[in-house]
Amino acid sequence: MQNEVLFKDDMLLKWIRDRLFMDLIYGEGDRSLLREQLARLQGKPFFAFPALALLEAAGFGTKAEEKRKYAEQLRDDLHRHPVHGSIVFMDEAGRVGLLFSWLSKHTVDIVRSRLDDRFAFPVNIGVGEPCNRLDDIRHSYRQALSALQHKFYQGTGNVIYFSEPGKYRKVLHAPPEAEKELLESVVTAGDASGIGQAVDRFYRHLLQNGPIEPECVHGLTIRLLDSMDKAVLQQVGKNRHYKRCEIMSVVGMETLQEIKSFVAGHFTRLWEAVKYNDTDASRSIIKKTIVHMEQHCDRATLHSAAQMAEMTPAYLSFLFKLNTGKTFIEQLTEIRMEKAKELLALTNLKTYEVAEKVGYKDSRYFSQIFKKNVGVSPSGFRDSRQNSIYSDRKNN
Repeated sequence: MQNEVLFKDDMLLKWIRDRLFMDLIYGEGDRSLLREQLARLQGKPFFAFPALALLEAAGFGTKAEEKRKYAEQLRDDLHRHPVHGSIVFMDEAGRVGLLFSWLSKHTVDIVRSRLDDRFAFPVNIGVGEPCNRLDDIRHSYRQALSALQHKFYQGTGNVIYFSEPGKYRKVLHAPPEAEKELLESVVTAGDASGIGQAVDRFYRHLLQNGPIEPECVHGLTIRLLDSMDKAVLQQVGKNRHYKRCEIMSVVGMETLQEIKSFVAGHFTRLWEAVKYNDTDASRSIIKKTIVHMEQHCDRATLHSAAQMAEMTPAYLSFLFKLNTGKTFIEQLTEIRMEKAKELLALTNLKTYEVAEKVGYKDSRYFSQIFKKNVGVSPSGFRDSRQNSIYSDRKNN
């Protein structure tokens, strides 16, 4: 009976302490009575440059009930093993607040070390700046809350001190060139390590002009995965080797690293699904596409070939790499170079005319590509062919 009374008293004390700090943080209640109320709660009403840290259990995403449950465990542990000169409470969102004196800011490191030893899950800690007076602690609270948001880029399980952050950018659409480079890189990678590197490059491209709002990163990622899912399902159908991605789970991911790992894993599974698809049908599609490229090398593009094959460009890229070991562009360049060699050897067309015939509007660029692939310039190739023909005629 006595234990039950003590338990109820302890619960009531926690509730009163939480309510007191919520009034203080949100600017409610009578601040003139603050020191007296803290003293009654056996708190320490005098702090030299008071500051607030906010603690939250990491790894639970949007599961609010679980986060609160584990936050209560953190609070209870800090009550049982208090750090001298600090007061613990819980805010309305289920985060644990730690009030301490800035002159003793090593308190935060002590708390982190203790919690790391006692709990299996990581704990995020955001720390606000010190205030001159206790009744201004709401400013430190808001700063600690802001610091916690940086976990998206800094990762979980860290102590993050508030600093005036640059504004996060709002980006609603990924640059088309970044998506194209990602898909082409995935195609050429063909294994988990290479795909992971391609995903890293994609997100570095997104962030090259500064950090993006985490909600925007979630949205961009969902659109990327959704477009690829639809492309693969359109071709693979109910292939037993492919399980459609639960893309909305991205919303609950707390860090960029978690998102990148998820995307890389999904693209790896996607690659495996394509590998197990109907190989005979795939080879037939590639053969028809190559014939199309040979007949229309002057104007063939990945999009036109995909339209002819009645599939998405991204999926056609996968099939090309899978069946030929080459990318679509590598195959098209090879076809164009063979056609160019034929025209240089058998006609009197000028170099710029040959370039146009095989799909290059810029003759200088054509000459660079030709030399890179054939080993000599177009004029050098023509001269060598003519010398060879002259030599053969002379010998005959």
